[in-house]
Amino acid sequence: WNSEAARNGTLDQCIEMGLTPLAWSPLGGGRVSSESAQAQPTPAQQVDSVEQLLSQLAKHYEVAPASIALAFVLGHPAGPIPILGTQRLERIHQAAEALTVKLSRQEWYSLYQAGTGEQLP
Repeated sequence: WNSEAARNGTLDQCIEMGLTPLAWSPLGGGRVSSESAQAQPTPAQQVDSVEQLLSQLAKHYEVAPASIALAFVLGHPAGPIPILGTQRLERIHQAAEALTVKLSRQEWYSLYQAGTGEQLP
């Protein structure tokens, strides 16, 4: 998840204009859905926090962590459409699983805060 669009007003503008944003590669090129996830150049503690929270929520909802990550993207008020570039059946199944997960507002904000390192009001 690249939070730049959320921070710079792009997603807000999409909402205001009635546009549907596309979330390109929301699983980081497979890093979220991979067992050996490689962190992007972000602080290790932040990456660990996101991975830990994804795992906790995945256990709670009985789905894969990648399904939780996609549910997070789908839960944004702008209603982004995730663009996945996979041909692996397992990842397609995880994407479909995401549609069964309805994160609470608190869970969504917890993931946002873990991913951005920012506290929200």
